[in-house]
Amino acid sequence: MSSICPYCNKKVFFAERQFYKGKDYHMICHGLLIKEEQKSAPKVFAIHEQIFCNPEENSKHSYPLASKEPVRPTNCYSCKTPVKPDANFCVKCGTKVVI
Repeated sequence: MSSICPYCNKKVFFAERQFYKGKDYHMICHGLLIKEEQKSAPKVFAIHEQIFCNPEENSKHSYPLASKEPVRPTNCYSCKTPVKPDANFCVKCGTKVVI
């Protein structure tokens, strides 16, 4: 016995059926339906256990996103000498300043 696909309103035979939310779909119709549902779903992300649907909402709360610029170290890692903000190497020991 075949049923009717709610997506395209054509017969769905046993060999090609995909059961989804209590109804039988064609394999192609099922894939298209899933893609449509995923596109219409809101983009959600969590920051410190708070859920925001819009990235702009982030700045309104107490946990803003970290800055995109990397933080440069103020001291050399090996000799602890102060390093200039634009320096790539330590003046005293020559160690590369890692960002």
